[in-house]
Amino acid sequence: LQQQQQQQQQQQQQQQQQQQQQQQQQQQQQQQQQQQQQQQQQHPVQQQQQQQQQQQQQLAAQQLVFQQQLLQMQQLQQQQH
Repeated sequence: LQQQQQQQQQQQQQQQQQQQQQQQQQQQQQQQQQQQQQQQQQHPVQQQQQQQQQQQQQLAAQQLVFQQQLLQMQQLQQQQH
């Protein structure tokens, strides 16, 4: 009985982590919209540089999300054993 309760608690924590990840992704989308508005006022060369920076930020964020998901999967496997 105790083991089952512990597993349920851990699963709830994982769901909370996933919600946080979704919030982070929404914030990134908002940042992109702001940067695009600024780009319209600037020269084409500067626009390209900013776009590259945005892509790098997105990649880093995606890697973080992926690592967290891997950790969650590993934790679940440990619980089952």
